Amino acid sequence: MSLQGHPRPFATLTPNAATSFYPQDEQCDRPRPDDAMVARTESGTTYTYGPPLCRGKTWNVGR
Repeated sequence: MSLQGHPRPFATLTPNAATSFYPQDEQCDRPRPDDAMVARTESGTTYTYGPPLCRGKTWNVGR
C-alpha cells in the first residue's frame, strides 16, 4: 500500500491482513487529483482508491 506519487510503500500486507491509514481532513474535503491510495499485488495488478481519501472509509483490495 502506498500513496499515489510516493515511491515508498507505507505497508506491505499478507492476504486477509489489514492496516489503518489516517488521511488529513483536506484529502477528504478538498482532494487533489493525486490524493489516492494505491495497492499493488504480488502478481502486479494495481488497484487505486480515491480521491477522496476520507477517515472511516474501508477499502478491500481487489474488490
